[in-house]
Amino acid sequence: MHCFLSVFHTSPRARTPGPRQKCLLPLLVILLFSLSVIANAADAEPTCTDGLFRQWTNGKGDGATIPGAFITAGIGDVPLYDAPNGKSLEKSIPFSQGYAVAEMRGAPSGGTWLRLRGAQPQWFDARTDGLICGKPRPIRAGTDRLALKAVAGLGVDRLGQRLRGNNAPRRDAPGISEISVYRHYFVFARRQGGRHSDCESLTNDAGNTEWWLLGEKQLPTTRNSGLVGWFPACRLIPWKTRQAVRPVRGTVVRLEKTGKEIATSLATESDKVFFALLEDTDPDYRIAFYGAGDSGVSYRDEAAARGATAEVYPRYENPSVVFLVDGTASTRPHIKYMRQALRSIQGELTRQYGNNIRYALAAYRDAKHGIKRHFQIYSGLTSDLEILLNARLPALQHDTQAWSAPSGDDFQEDLFYGLVRVLEDLLPRSARKKTLPIIVILGDMGSHERSVDFSRLAGMRDETVHLIFFQTPPDGSVPTDKRQAYDAAYQTFERQANRLRDKKIFTVMKPHLGLQSEKIARAMAKDLQVMAQTGKKLPRFSQEIAAGAAVVDALERVDWPVEWRPGFIAALKQAGFPTEYIRERRFQMVIPALVPQGQVQERVMVDKDDLRRWTTTLEVLAANPELRESGTLADQLGDALTKHAGERPDRDEPLDVFLSRTVDLPVRTELLNHSLAEIEKMSPQALTRQFDYLSHVVERFRMIANGVIRESRRETDGLTGEVRWAFYDRERNYNPWLPAGNRRWVAYLPMEYLP
Repeated sequence: MHCFLSVFHTSPRARTPGPRQKCLLPLLVILLFSLSVIANAADAEPTCTDGLFRQWTNGKGDGATIPGAFITAGIGDVPLYDAPNGKSLEKSIPFSQGYAVAEMRGAPSGGTWLRLRGAQPQWFDARTDGLICGKPRPIRAGTDRLALKAVAGLGVDRLGQRLRGNNAPRRDAPGISEISVYRHYFVFARRQGGRHSDCESLTNDAGNTEWWLLGEKQLPTTRNSGLVGWFPACRLIPWKTRQAVRPVRGTVVRLEKTGKEIATSLATESDKVFFALLEDTDPDYRIAFYGAGDSGVSYRDEAAARGATAEVYPRYENPSVVFLVDGTASTRPHIKYMRQALRSIQGELTRQYGNNIRYALAAYRDAKHGIKRHFQIYSGLTSDLEILLNARLPALQHDTQAWSAPSGDDFQEDLFYGLVRVLEDLLPRSARKKTLPIIVILGDMGSHERSVDFSRLAGMRDETVHLIFFQTPPDGSVPTDKRQAYDAAYQTFERQANRLRDKKIFTVMKPHLGLQSEKIARAMAKDLQVMAQTGKKLPRFSQEIAAGAAVVDALERVDWPVEWRPGFIAALKQAGFPTEYIRERRFQMVIPALVPQGQVQERVMVDKDDLRRWTTTLEVLAANPELRESGTLADQLGDALTKHAGERPDRDEPLDVFLSRTVDLPVRTELLNHSLAEIEKMSPQALTRQFDYLSHVVERFRMIANGVIRESRRETDGLTGEVRWAFYDRERNYNPWLPAGNRRWVAYLPMEYLP
């Protein structure tokens, strides 16, 4: 076991102190991994080569190294020794950490050893498996040779966790980090490793053992490589961000595997659902779409508590409307108009819901009126609206003559008590799972909070309950000496309604305050019509969602509706998903899907970090060439690009290839098709027009970063005849940025906005 840990270990404490043992096990382990590297040589080319070592030692292959020689641990930890083939120091270079190298030495028994820069001698084997020599670089893929990227795929973790990475391509390797869906990561290596049990269930391929090494940074530094871990390839989706598309209006999006229709694209500028091309699957595009979120929380964090099963009913097909009315004399004049309101929309409600909609009528008063009158049900839930209109409402109207507010200064009735009784007697929590509960409140005063205070009401939190408040006009017949108390009680109604809304105890629609009776009738009819029309458009849910399953499992059962709609939210709440995630729309998910090839608009996906880096790089190229010294333009461009891109372009390398390779900037402009050697032969005057266009692009990029845009065109100068790019209209708002999690913002820009 000690021999094995000398190559792969979890921490220095896992080793047993003592001299380094010589045995074949480390060699066998290295050999096994080396075979996979050979088999995968195109994807994980070795970086610690004899040629590089000769460069580090000025051609000697031994001795002190030049500045800039450094390594990074790409797999597990790299053990350290006091000398080549010497005694273990019981410490190692951790995964993803980079360090400068000061010396190189060959061992008597063969092999090459490197010493870390520092006062103490710390040596390690240069052929240690997983060692990265020099700057880590992402894999370049496809004909465009862009950096390969990937995201965590959907449906990959049945335990409700984020996708966890290991420090080696083995299932038993230590977990070191987690990645969330949608954020893309660069792929630095691909190799065969240990079989992952989930791959078989996802791909039906028991032999799927490929792993990818992911990192956050395209240009890692010595101090921060940005490597996040090894992940099984079956759980990842390639993310070709520079080949982005959006479906055109009306495009039908289908699940990749089954062809089942899952969405129809609206494709308007205001849409918050965008699409990105993954790869061409001729004749269809294979795409991924996501529900935009703003907090970077993975869908895996939104799994519900385990162990229960919640049944989701078609709530919006089965509304229950409870009219909760102030049962004292002040409300009596308004009841007949309430009856008119229901009459006016009776036909539409019947056509929409048939017998599925049910109505109830209840009144609240004060405890001083007696226990039977404190809260009184005039009609339980019934689908027979005629009984409620012709018998129950008249009975309530008659009773209001006998029950006026109690004497004294207490003008308020016990509204909160009435709400509690409705939720307990007419709409208990078990019944609310099968209906859309709507409580229409008609009254004039706020609750006096005597028998039921606000905290008790808050304990009954349920945002699936919709409250509609109607406040009747103030009564002008109140004596002068009681007017102040009356006004205070009247104002309490609005304050309490807003408090219920702001605390998100229930879903509270905007209160209707002080309306005359006729207007109350029209507003009530309009609100119920809105609810009916909303229900007609919303997705229906009739399956079971297992609480404890990941959100993806829930979505597979209820059909992902693409947009956040009340019905979808209600279904997730019933399934037990955490309210804090749902309330804040903390959902981000990626689902592979198919759209017809002719039904997309090409875009380029850019995040703000990309745009800032591109802007800085183009600024280097956009300077007026006439201001540069003759004959040194190419050298100055090369120096500036070295500073901003991290390396110098080869003299014969076209700049568009260099920019694509180093900063993923897709360019098409004529100038950048040339190399530095070719630019050196051009005159500054001949280059002026090309550099002017790049200056124009820089200015456009700055506008986009600031949320505005202007139209532009080529214009001919009237004096010199030179053709230049110019903006010709006023700035207009243009904010394409969408939240992508982890404080990142992305935009899908038209191709014509790029150089």
